[in-house]
Amino acid sequence: NHMLALLGHQALKAHSVLAQLKMIKSHDIQNLNEKICGVSDHQPCVAAACGEASCRDSHRLRQCGGLNCSGALPLSIDAFRKAAETAILLNNLTTQLQEPENQVESIRKMADGSKLKGSQFTGQLERTKNQIEVHGEITKEFIRKVKDFLLDESAPPEDIEIVANYVLQINLPLTPRELTSMLGKIRSIMNHCEKHKLNANKRNRKREEAQMLLVEAEEAHIAAKALPPVDEIYSKLKNAVKSQGHSKNTFIKLNEEIQGIRTQISQAENQVNKTNDELNDLSAKQSEVEDEIATLQAKMLMNKNQATEARAGAEAARRRAQNIDNEFADIKRKYTVLQENLKARGPPKVTLEKVKQLREEAEKLAAETEKKIKRLTDLEKKLQDLNQTKQDKAEQLRQLEKQVIAIKNEITGQESKYATCKS
Repeated sequence: NHMLALLGHQALKAHSVLAQLKMIKSHDIQNLNEKICGVSDHQPCVAAACGEASCRDSHRLRQCGGLNCSGALPLSIDAFRKAAETAILLNNLTTQLQEPENQVESIRKMADGSKLKGSQFTGQLERTKNQIEVHGEITKEFIRKVKDFLLDESAPPEDIEIVANYVLQINLPLTPRELTSMLGKIRSIMNHCEKHKLNANKRNRKREEAQMLLVEAEEAHIAAKALPPVDEIYSKLKNAVKSQGHSKNTFIKLNEEIQGIRTQISQAENQVNKTNDELNDLSAKQSEVEDEIATLQAKMLMNKNQATEARAGAEAARRRAQNIDNEFADIKRKYTVLQENLKARGPPKVTLEKVKQLREEAEKLAAETEKKIKRLTDLEKKLQDLNQTKQDKAEQLRQLEKQVIAIKNEITGQESKYATCKS
């Protein structure tokens, strides 16, 4: 497509050149003749090998172009001739491709028929084999029963005689002729099986050859389809012939442009390779950052769970401390009431012991309450530390997210540059 675009561009330039040629003055006719017919070296028509547009032969026919002439007219004639030869070659190629395709189709049908016959014969052999095996088992069972009956001492002699006569009346192929005939039949069946095996091998080989021919025919058919139509080739050749009338400077410039394009392509490939390396590095960094983010998220979830557990423990400890405070206040109230009752009644010995015991229990409860309050304070401090750690981790996570976003933006920019270089 790119080459066609270049040829189309050159064709437009050719039209422009032709338009300029129309405006050429009379003193440039010689240059125009040289471009149309070829170099004439300013010789007369009789001596000019390529002739001129104004030259005519003895038959009054225009003499222009010839062998080894580089003018537009001889080049066009040569291009038309090559186009006709190409069309003939394409027709011959199509005919040659059709013949293998027909052969492949015929071989495929033969292979399918042989496969069907082989399958039918294989089924028939399988059924015959099964029948023979069944009859053989029945015969073995019959012989075993007869043998057991004849060897049975408790069997009546009359029955043994009847069975023996019946067995002797069975027609078995005991004569050599009958045995030879049966052996011949068996050999015939075996030969038929061997022939079937050989035919199956031949069919397999033919099927493989047919498959190979089919693959080659399909490849040739695809190649033929990939070729453009004859009219299109003819049109391209015609356009190419039209574009050949330009000067050598145009081709030199075109070669220079092509060389420049190749240089740009090489630079672009180097840039693409460099960009690929950078993208690989960025992908590795992104994977590392994603792993760190996943680790931090797991740690944050664990810290969050620990904070939730600590908060629940602190709440439970606070409730227990509140209950203990309430119990302690109730005990103090009871102790005050008890002291007042003692003052009114006089302190009996048992009451004093109970008061002493209650005081000791109250002191123990007070000590336990202080311990629990201290534990509650420690839990609250630990909860605050966990919250601070959580905030620090969240800040680290935000910083990492910013880095990831920056890396992604850089990757997107590199991909855009890569796409631009590639296009």
